[in-house]
Formats: sequence, structure tokens, C-alpha cells
Amino acid sequence: MSLRMFSPLSLGVQLVMLALLSFSLFALVVVRSSEQAFGDALVNTVQADVARTSRMLNLALSAAVATGDLATVSLFFNEMLTDRDVAHLDYILLLDEHQQPMLGAGTVPQPLPLVDEALEPAVRRGLVNAGQPILLFDNNVGSLRFGLSTVNLQQANSSAQRQAIWATLIGLALVSALLLWFGVALSRRIRGLVRASLQLVEGNLAFRAPIGRRDELGRLAHHFNLMAAAIAERIHQAEHARTELELLNATLEQRVSSRTAELQQRNQELSDTLSRLESARQQLVEREKLASLGALVTGVAHELNTPLGNALLASSALMGEVEQLASSIDTGLRRTTLDQFIAHAREATAISQRNLERAAALINSFKSIAVDQTSEQRRHFDLASVVADVVCTLQPSLRRAHCQLQLEVAEGLVMDSYPGAISQIITNVLSNAMVHAFPGRDQGSIALTVTASSPASLTLSFIDDGVGMSDEVRRRIFEPFFTTRMGQGGSGLGMHLVYNLTTGLLGGSVAVHAQPGGGTCVVATLPRVAPPREEP
Repeated sequence: MSLRMFSPLSLGVQLVMLALLSFSLFALVVVRSSEQAFGDALVNTVQADVARTSRMLNLALSAAVATGDLATVSLFFNEMLTDRDVAHLDYILLLDEHQQPMLGAGTVPQPLPLVDEALEPAVRRGLVNAGQPILLFDNNVGSLRFGLSTVNLQQANSSAQRQAIWATLIGLALVSALLLWFGVALSRRIRGLVRASLQLVEGNLAFRAPIGRRDELGRLAHHFNLMAAAIAERIHQAEHARTELELLNATLEQRVSSRTAELQQRNQELSDTLSRLESARQQLVEREKLASLGALVTGVAHELNTPLGNALLASSALMGEVEQLASSIDTGLRRTTLDQFIAHAREATAISQRNLERAAALINSFKSIAVDQTSEQRRHFDLASVVADVVCTLQPSLRRAHCQLQLEVAEGLVMDSYPGAISQIITNVLSNAMVHAFPGRDQGSIALTVTASSPASLTLSFIDDGVGMSDEVRRRIFEPFFTTRMGQGGSGLGMHLVYNLTTGLLGGSVAVHAQPGGGTCVVATLPRVAPPREEP
């Protein structure tokens, strides 16, 4: 048996020591309890002997004492002291009714001790002093004092206690031997598992732990062996996979090089395709801008027809009046003819001036919008004037679409931004509403409201009472080339351009909502000061 087995770290030794300590404490408790039990039993025995001896003496002596036969009493006392099987008496003393000694036997202590009320100290002392009145027909004819020795009882009690202690010690020794044997066996089996784990750590996967008995440690050893076998199998599979991987890596570089070259070529093709698509998208967006500008040109040209025609008609009428006045001068000018000419001339010049002013206003609005949209210049401006110019140029389109525009613009909305982009947003949103919001209807209504949402931003709200749009259309309305009028003149870039201008150049946000009673609401929020433009 090696000393290593009794190392403080040995689990078997710890279990043995713990069990021995527990059993020792249990034995100590048992011994103390038995001592107390034996002591209580000794006191109870002495108490029973005192009571039994008192009754026996009272029954035997009461008649003899009453008749004064002291010789019989003395003979009885001597027999009681010599017969140790009856009682362990050391002395007997007979007293009369006045408590005066009459007759005694044995070694009577002097002075006469008092009767022991507490038996436990008297038992430990070895002598119990007892007293008993002698009664005859319930009359007290004297009293009896005697001393009861407890030496023999104490010796018997001590002998019984020693036997109990020896039995406990023998049991403790047997249990210790069994626990020691169990601890040694447990330590040996645990050491076997430890050796097996160390062999597994060192890479000896063929080593197996001894199983021994089919208990928990045996099952643990069996499972440990299964784990070692599984690890060996996994390592074998890993080695096989590594061999296959090495074979695969031998040709992998060439395959990777060829795949890399192929991917680079495809990436270049994709990059070229994306560049072409982006260029095409930019061209289409620019065309969309020019298309909206062309629509403005058409509307302005149509709108200019009326004032210019009226001015031409008035100037032609004035020319005819001038010719008539010249003829009247040759034939003789009258006062009434001159007054009539002046009246007609004033009316014709007034008509020409009003129509020419209207045409000039249209041309100025169109010129301002055209310059802003084509140049994308940044400047300070009053938003109300920009909105008024755009609405002025869109009036012909609104009349043709039978749409009424309700305009509400707050005053004093000065911006440092791009007016061309804002006019493009207003044009595209209103044009989109005129085309899509009122199919099959003779008239519609659009409300454009411009308010200051905060000191640093403002909001443009476009609300129509049209048919509205589905959730699918509302989710995709800002996608490029998405339109519900494909093949009917729709390009799908109008609202995409609105989104790009709002979120990109102007640094704002735009959203589309459905109206509770039907129709659509487009809300664009713009900062008053546009963010710095990123140069390409």
C-alpha cells in the first residue's frame, strides 16, 4: 500500500476519514447516552430497593415492636445484615415514638445522619440513609432507620458500562476496517480512471480503463472506454479527411486561379453593364426633366395664343382706324371723327397692353422655371414666387384636365436651396395626379399647401380627391420605371425623380399616404437651407 493512496487529495481517504469521524461522534453520543441511562437505572434500582426494604421491615417488625419483643427484633436485624441476597444493608436502628434509639445492628454512624431526600448524590457516595415509620393499625409505634449500601450496584453498573464501551469500540474497529478496505478499493479504481485519462491526454488512445465491478464506477470506466474509442475513430476520420484535403489542395490553386480570372472577367462585365445602366438611367431622368419642360413649352405656347391673338386683333383694328383717319384728313377731318378715332385707339391699345402683359408674365414664369430646371443653380428665393410661377405655367394643363387647384402658401418662406428642383417636384406631383387620379371623371380637385413645419424646414402637401392607389402601388411608386400606364405614355420616372430630388439634392424626405375618404396625399418635407452638394 503506497503512501500516495493516503494523500490529502485522495477521495477514498477523505471518504474513510469522514465516515470514521461520523461514526466516532455517533459512538461518543451512544456512550454518553448509555452512561446517563445506566446512572438513571441505578438510581431507580436503589429507590426500588429502599421502598422494598422499608415495606419488608415495616411488615416484619410492627407486631414485635408493639409487644416489646426486642429479642426477636435483634435476631431479625442480625439475619438481615448477614443475608446479602436480601438487601445490601450496612446498619439498622430502631427508634421509639419519641425518636430515641431502642435497638441497633451493624455499624451505626454517629451522629445519626439525616434521611437522604436526594438519592443520586447518596448513590454516588455509596450509602443511602433511609427512614421508615413503624405503623400498627395506622398508629405510629416507632420508626426505623437503616443504611443501604450501593457499592455492589455501582460495581455492576460500571461493569455493564465497560462492556458497552468495549462493544462500541469493537464495532468502531470493525467499521473502520470495512471503511478502510472500501476506501482503498475506491482509491484503486479511481487511480485506474486517472491513469486512463492521463494516457488519453498523452495520446495513447488504445489504453482502456479497468472496469471491475458493475457499479457506477464500472459504468463510468465503460463509458470512458467508449469515449476513447469514439475519439480514436474521430481522429482516424480527421486524418482521412486531411489526406483527402491535401490531395484536393494539390489542384486547388490552379482551379482557384482559373475561377479568379473568370470571376474578374464577369465582374468587369457586370461593372460595365451597371455603368451603362446608370448612364441610361441618368439620360432617361434628364429626358424626363426635358419632357416635363417640353410639356410646359406646349402649355405656355397654347396659353400665349390667346393674349397674342387678342393683341394682334386689337392692333389690326387700330391700323384700320388709322387708315380711316388718314382718309378723313384728305377729305376734311371732323370733330366727331377725331373723337371716335381717339376712343377706338384707347380701347385697342388697352386691349393690346393687357394681353401683351399677360403674355409677358407667362414668358417670364416659363423663363424662370426653364432656367432653374436646366441649370440647377442654388440661390436665395421666396418659395411663394417659385410656386406661383410653376402654377402659372401649369394652368393650361390643369384646365385641359378639368382640375381645380386650391393653392395655400404661407408668406415669408425664404430658402437657400435649388428652386429648379422644387419646381420640378411640384410639376411632377401635379402632373402625376392629373394623369392618374381622375380616370373616367369630368373634373377633380387638387390642394397644394405649403407651411413651415419648423423654423428650419417646411412641408409641401399635395392632396387630391381622386381614386387613390393600392398598397402595392404605394409601396413601389418611387421605384424607377414603375408605372400603371405602361404603353400609354407613362415612363415610370416622374415620381422616381421626385424622390431623388427630395432626398438627394434637397436633403429632405417624401412619403405617400392614403386619404381616409379616398384620394392620395403626397408630403414632402424640405430643409430651408439645402445641404452642400457633393461634386461628382
